[in-house]
Amino acid sequence: MYCNFSISDDGKYVVYEACTNATSSGAAAGIILRQNMSAGTTDIINTNVFVQSLSFASMHDLSMSPDGRFVSYVAKQTSGKAIYRWDAQTGINTLVSLDRDGAAPAVGDYDWPAMSFDGQYVAFNSSATNLVSNVVSNTYHIYRRDLNTATTRLLDVDANTVVHRWQGKIISSAYGSYATLPGDVANFNYLASITTVLK
Repeated sequence: MYCNFSISDDGKYVVYEACTNATSSGAAAGIILRQNMSAGTTDIINTNVFVQSLSFASMHDLSMSPDGRFVSYVAKQTSGKAIYRWDAQTGINTLVSLDRDGAAPAVGDYDWPAMSFDGQYVAFNSSATNLVSNVVSNTYHIYRRDLNTATTRLLDVDANTVVHRWQGKIISSAYGSYATLPGDVANFNYLASITTVLK
């Protein structure tokens, strides 16, 4: 089964997930592949990714930078899931969802990874409670990781440092990544501060 694909702006690269189990049977382990349509070659990015038991239209577990160099995705861990970023130039998979001490993966649920055009920033939804120093509940919140400075920022917090529950999604494009309107946030005034997630 193949699903959850993304294509580079020039159409040269296509990245997608593959797994042997039907999604209706529950979450399955899968692999992520990046196809070079010009050269006819395939890169194996990760062989232990998380494929959700959702309809194909509802799967949002990977994204690719517009030039096809970087891929961010949800992988399986012994303690749950995590966000990684793969760099085609180096072949390195970098852990994005580190805990606030930078020592280990932050345990929680993850989805909607999205990147800036240069791969420096990765935004994602997570239920982890130890990504940042802010006090958060174990419901979904939206975060941005700066891979150059190795810092993670909580984004669904207003000017008064009130943390809000996040039920929206992140959309990535060549012009940046944007947080869209959530479904059940008590106070929408904070939304203007997080409309632009990545630039």
